[in-house]
Amino acid sequence: MTSDSHRLADSSKGKRLVGENIGYFDQNIDRKPLVQLRGNPLGYDQNALASKSSEIEDKAPWIEGHKDPVMDIWTCYNNLTDEELKQLDQTEIIQMLTTLKKELRRPNVSKIMIKIYNDIESRAGQIPNTWVCNIMLSMYVQLKDLESCKKQFNYMEALGIRADTVTYNTMISAHGRFGMLDDVIRIYDSMVDKNIKRTKRTYMAMIEAYTINTIKIGKKASVEKAMEIFQKFETDGLGYDEIAFNAIIQINVKALAPNFKPALLLFEKMKSTGITPTVTTYNILIRGMSKCGAKEKAMELFHQMKDYNIKPDGYTLAAVDIKNLNALKLLKRTNRDMTVNDYNGLICQAIRGSDWIQAFKIFQDMRENGYSANIKTYTMLIEAHIKNQDIEQSMELYKAMREEGIKPDIYIYSALIRAGLMMKSLHGVTELIDLMIKDDVTLNTVTLNEIIQVASRFGDFELVETIYRKMQDKGVLADLITFKIILYIGAQHRSDVTLKKYLREMRDKYHLTENNEIYQAIIIGYCGAKKGSDAVRWYLQMKQNFLEPTRLTLSALIEICSKNLDTVLVLKLWNEMLELNHKPDGLDIQNVFQVIDRATSALITEQLKALGRGEIVKPITIHESVNSLSIENSKRSFQDDPRRLHYQQSNVMKRQLPRLVHHYKSTQSSYPRRNQSKEISNHYNHPHLRPINNIKNKYFEKLSRNRY
Repeated sequence: MTSDSHRLADSSKGKRLVGENIGYFDQNIDRKPLVQLRGNPLGYDQNALASKSSEIEDKAPWIEGHKDPVMDIWTCYNNLTDEELKQLDQTEIIQMLTTLKKELRRPNVSKIMIKIYNDIESRAGQIPNTWVCNIMLSMYVQLKDLESCKKQFNYMEALGIRADTVTYNTMISAHGRFGMLDDVIRIYDSMVDKNIKRTKRTYMAMIEAYTINTIKIGKKASVEKAMEIFQKFETDGLGYDEIAFNAIIQINVKALAPNFKPALLLFEKMKSTGITPTVTTYNILIRGMSKCGAKEKAMELFHQMKDYNIKPDGYTLAAVDIKNLNALKLLKRTNRDMTVNDYNGLICQAIRGSDWIQAFKIFQDMRENGYSANIKTYTMLIEAHIKNQDIEQSMELYKAMREEGIKPDIYIYSALIRAGLMMKSLHGVTELIDLMIKDDVTLNTVTLNEIIQVASRFGDFELVETIYRKMQDKGVLADLITFKIILYIGAQHRSDVTLKKYLREMRDKYHLTENNEIYQAIIIGYCGAKKGSDAVRWYLQMKQNFLEPTRLTLSALIEICSKNLDTVLVLKLWNEMLELNHKPDGLDIQNVFQVIDRATSALITEQLKALGRGEIVKPITIHESVNSLSIENSKRSFQDDPRRLHYQQSNVMKRQLPRLVHHYKSTQSSYPRRNQSKEISNHYNHPHLRPINNIKNKYFEKLSRNRY
């Protein structure tokens, strides 16, 4: 089964939501478990289970060797017959799912949860209740799998499972974190229309969504909307608390700075209602004022903390320019008991300021005063040494933490593997992967993608291929992202034979089909390697498979074809970009203008004016025979006298760009971009194109930054 196989089948046929994405595992939902599981969940005899453990492990190889709640649950569940499963109450299902959700960071636990959830209907013949569905929603949010989250919610509605407050809170929080404010508002309005009870968590999720989307809807509008929600704490009789005040103060500071008057008024209201400000409250205000240069106001609030007997932390002191060892001394003088988190905060501040010596001295003070470093401490220090290219010291820290009995996690191993790749030590990377498996560290598709992504930056396809095969031997499954990375780096350094081999493996072994993003990776890879003919060939193959090219695909092709002075193909690609409603950016426009004549440039200028007015854009009629002749003439004249072509192009750019920017600038929006390759940068530094490059810098500096 594939990691992206999420589908909602026809509910009338008894089929249901299936999702197996185990890819993302960073965002925890702070909600208490619905039911606490203790002991043997299904009442099986432990001696009987022990005798069957080897048989069960054969059936569940992804749980091999675990003697813990996850293994207990899977062992018990896997022995259930259909009749026994039908007799189970859904409360027992909730107990199992709740416990498994706590272990979601471990490999393939989400697959076990999905299997149990699917069996409720397919084997037990029951419809899952609201609590069960809420746990699955929370699981998808924790995995950052918003698509499956939406399908789960739609499935509930299709079967008439009543969504409650927890359901809507989870959906609002998930869409808000992904910056989808329109969906957040739609879900909240639906909640109000259905008269579903709103809680503090509902309103906190709404305020958080407006804070994240401050720039999208405008600073003033976001504050007004958030304030409307904040008032509902009082009108609904929920009452204020410090968390609600901190959230509303934060959006006022973020959106209205350097105007801190509204935030300070809320701060005074907080105190007048009898709620004592916390160190978080002061940090929000002090850090916001310091960033805007209001140092005096920040210092006033800092001294005010003493009146409320609130002890500052490392972040408070950093905001008032008291850092590193000075901050450590001041924290000790406040007669507060230092904690490991205090030391970690100071170390983090020193590392951010690239002050490695101060960070190490704080670490030494921590150990001298009897504080044991935790995994967060070692993660920061190891990352800092790797960033400073001090690989030897990072390995010494790794050994020290092993000696102290601290087991490294996925983040430390990822950093060390990155260090090994920096040294191109394949043997060292292999040993680290073996240690990860020995330490029972999560080794899944995301880990594979992260390691391959790092390896691809070194431009060594053999290294990428070796790591991929090594992880395959350890049973780690690949997904579309894995193959996108491999095909991109393969297009730059290998031939079509290698690419087709991996495409076959993708189809036959993982049952994944090529989509427009797979072709995008191949085409952009070929363009980066200046293999224009290969890029065009894969583009034509993409069209034969009835796939629409992405904007980045068309941009890369326009760029490589403009370098080859292929006017016909550039104009065809330009027409297709506009037909697919992909808005071109500044560099796309410049690449087109480099290969067209005066008459065509006038037509494109009219197109961009129409695009800026939101009108339908008519494609340019291409006369291939005439243009083909002009291409040959352009190539010949460029070879005979390069200054001639450069003079014509630069004059066209000078005439058209000021008007073009005026009419088109309003249509620009943010696109997913990637850093330009060195080859592209070198092309624009060519001596014959420097006047054009200067014009680009003048008119398109913001538009053409981070081209891909």
